[in-house]
Amino acid sequence: KPKMIYQLEHRNCPISPRLQKLLAREVAKVSRHLPNMAVDLPKLTIFLKHTTHVKQYHCQINLTLPKKILRVVFQSERLEHCLVVSFKTLFIELSKYQNLHFRGSSKYPHHETIRAI
Repeated sequence: KPKMIYQLEHRNCPISPRLQKLLAREVAKVSRHLPNMAVDLPKLTIFLKHTTHVKQYHCQINLTLPKKILRVVFQSERLEHCLVVSFKTLFIELSKYQNLHFRGSSKYPHHETIRAI
């Protein structure tokens, strides 16, 4: 059963085998962090573009989830650096989303045991 829809778009930047491995590893990591969604599958869209006049790579990652779209945009001179920083930022946003919308998947579900100060 698929856990997520994944789409990759790229313009003016070739995808090397090393970059494909990096993308596959990061997409698998995102898929592992997602909670089980019964109704709507999350959609992960990665858009990569190389602008020749400023010689920079542009990376935009959109993760469409119920109630919210998480969007990360980053630019760098190296494509790998651009992807790594974008995915790190996406994981920070995803953890905020999970804490807000999926409290039932918490490691500590019973908060009555926490002492009041």
